Amino acid sequence: MGIIRIKKKVPPARIILLSFAAILLVAGLLGMWFEKKYRINVEQDVKVVFIGEDIRYTEEEIRALVFDAPYKEYSVLLKWYYRSHEVVPPLYLEKVTVEVEDGGTVVIKAYEKNPIGALWEMGNYLYFDSDGIIVSTRKENVEGLPVIKGLSYESVTLGKAFETQNPALFHVILNLVRQLEKQGVSADTILFGNSESVTLYCDGNVIELGIRDVYDVQIQVLRSMLEEIKTAETRYHIHMEDVYEGNESIVATVRSDG
Repeated sequence: MGIIRIKKKVPPARIILLSFAAILLVAGLLGMWFEKKYRINVEQDVKVVFIGEDIRYTEEEIRALVFDAPYKEYSVLLKWYYRSHEVVPPLYLEKVTVEVEDGGTVVIKAYEKNPIGALWEMGNYLYFDSDGIIVSTRKENVEGLPVIKGLSYESVTLGKAFETQNPALFHVILNLVRQLEKQGVSADTILFGNSESVTLYCDGNVIELGIRDVYDVQIQVLRSMLEEIKTAETRYHIHMEDVYEGNESIVATVRSDG
């Protein structure tokens, strides 16, 4: 006589619970693996590199800019995020870059804002960037940048754009300094006269530019002229007030006091 085995039917609720428990177990194991493999030790796995000599931030502050959300503490997610996003640089920094190396090490580079010129005010050199924001002050012109003289200012505050008594001159100053930088012309001083006419002092040469809103053409012509006379011992007083597009009318006389 055969033996009849009766199989107990497992209740659906129990099956669901067992399946849920199995899913939780697998998820937990995957989570532990993910945590161990990709979790970043912010103190040990992160290298902060400062580009510049006057960085005003600590390594901890730079790390906080990058790791500003919990999910960014995992290398694979951090790398994915910064492929399509940029760190918003704080005041005094030009940019902050994030690179996740293959081994999981994170390299953060903080670039100081580069000043392009300086104001001479109250016995100090006030360095400003390409947006006109005052980024640092010095007692000496250690940067060797063109210095703006002859003007008065409504406001010169560290971390803010300077304000001239004539608001239109703000853009004139930025145009001048940007063009000098673009054309590679080294000017010691940019002097604004009583009528707001501009005079440049370049390596002993005096260049009269007159009154303009923009000086693009004049600075471009000046670059070529200075290249021709840079090896000469003679220094010149150069009049470029009448230089315009298509008209390079220049009068140059030897400086008797140079």
